[in-house]
Amino acid sequence: MAVTSPERSDDPVVRRAARELHRRPVDPTWIDISSAIVSRISRAARRTWPIDAVFPADARSRPGDRLRISDRVVRTAVRRAVNRSGEVVLLHVEIVVDGHRCIGARLTVAARHGAATGAVSDRITLVAADTMSDLLGHPVSTAQVTVHVDVA
Repeated sequence: MAVTSPERSDDPVVRRAARELHRRPVDPTWIDISSAIVSRISRAARRTWPIDAVFPADARSRPGDRLRISDRVVRTAVRRAVNRSGEVVLLHVEIVVDGHRCIGARLTVAARHGAATGAVSDRITLVAADTMSDLLGHPVSTAQVTVHVDVA
């Protein structure tokens, strides 16, 4: 039911509720509260980018079907895999795309003081490339994954 004005509604409950709301004074902080809510929602509603993926071999797909996975899903999978390694904490991950095809990633990780940063970088590069390859169904080259290691 589309109602342009509650006072004109055919529903007596809606008309009564509108009258009650009009009688009450407006809380002066409502504008501030509603602005804060809109601001938080805007920050939380992040845009995503669809990344091409390959259907699993056992999937039934029709000609013309596409499988795309959100870049947020890819970043989350990489974050979990890297953090699960126990060697580092992933600070930042950026998925590198060409159109809608994932071609690599740029990662920043924090490692413990004294860690062999070259070896850590090599292992994390492999973890990230393997994770993206498994998820997307096409190879992502380790040559296209860069890892910057910050020592904490």
